[in-house]
Amino acid sequence: VSGPTSSVVHARRTEQVLLQLIGEARHDILLLTFGLQMHDDLRTALTAATKRGVTITILAEDPADNPGFNGNPANALANVAVRRLRWPANQRPVAGAALHAKVVVIDATTALITSANLTKRAAGDNIEVGDLIRGEDVPERLTAHDNRLLQQSVLTTA
Repeated sequence: VSGPTSSVVHARRTEQVLLQLIGEARHDILLLTFGLQMHDDLRTALTAATKRGVTITILAEDPADNPGFNGNPANALANVAVRRLRWPANQRPVAGAALHAKVVVIDATTALITSANLTKRAAGDNIEVGDLIRGEDVPERLTAHDNRLLQQSVLTTA
């Protein structure tokens, strides 16, 4: 839980968890998000990961595929070596369908499924909830699902 701490839940900023996970990555990072706004800490962590040889794949909502969306993942990811994916409008079941998932998968072994977009506000200031899963088959299945959608051309490279 990000946000105010209570006597029931000790909140931990989503940003802290995200940066820790990126720092742990040794092979692959998969990031899925509706909104993507790069901030200094995220850019530094992703750049350090690429220098360690980590392959980073990011699927983010794109105004080319959702005219009502006003972010720009290409601008946010400028000068960061990532493979960017898109969910093209012609692959969506209906007009106006949005890429709304927020998932981080590290090395197909750890997954963070969260309500937080990859923005400074969502990762640090909002009340957000996430589930961190280490092991089990969920991280591997999420990675395999993304790969299968890419193979089926439901997702494309940007």
